Amino acid sequence: TGTRVSDFVTARNTPPGVRTEIVVRWNDRGIAFVFTCDDTKLVVQTRPRDDGDMGRDDNCEVFLDPRHDHAQWSSTSIHVLLSANGSILDERGPISPKYGGDLSFNMKTLTTGIDKTTDGWSGTITIPWAEVGAKPETGDVWALNLNRTDHPEERYLCWSPTFGLFASANQWGHILFLEGDPDQNAKLIQQARMKMNTTHDPGIDRHF
Repeated sequence: TGTRVSDFVTARNTPPGVRTEIVVRWNDRGIAFVFTCDDTKLVVQTRPRDDGDMGRDDNCEVFLDPRHDHAQWSSTSIHVLLSANGSILDERGPISPKYGGDLSFNMKTLTTGIDKTTDGWSGTITIPWAEVGAKPETGDVWALNLNRTDHPEERYLCWSPTFGLFASANQWGHILFLEGDPDQNAKLIQQARMKMNTTHDPGIDRHF
């Protein structure tokens, strides 16, 4: 079934004004994010891959960094943007809030999908570990953020509020990779929380 995430806020940590829900699943091959977005006014164009104007379209985004150092210039960061009609932007770090990342990096085995729903649209982003260049072990904590842009209302929504641009890596949340029942992983969870608290204010920290 995966992990369900629905507690989105604006980038400034205020109520989102629209529903966004994500299911996150992973296995030995990679990690998948399924976004479900309520939207009554789709704003979207067909654009070429890595088009710099894709942020003008309704879209969803994934930021993922296996190093978990929250460094703005981390060379291991992965960013994927999927527009509501299936256009893709993918890049590898270093990711700068002002200049972006390395757009010459294209994931050959990245898979995506778009569906229209009765209330809006849904998008699926599946990233193979081979494209990330790392594969998590049980107990690993990686940096993660999940984002959505909703036009024409100009809603900039985050799972972990960035208090600025989405690429502000020091504000990304965390994903903890576990197998089995959480009660059987109490020690790993405690260690992970200690690591999370070194990089975030516990009052706004996001993790799963």
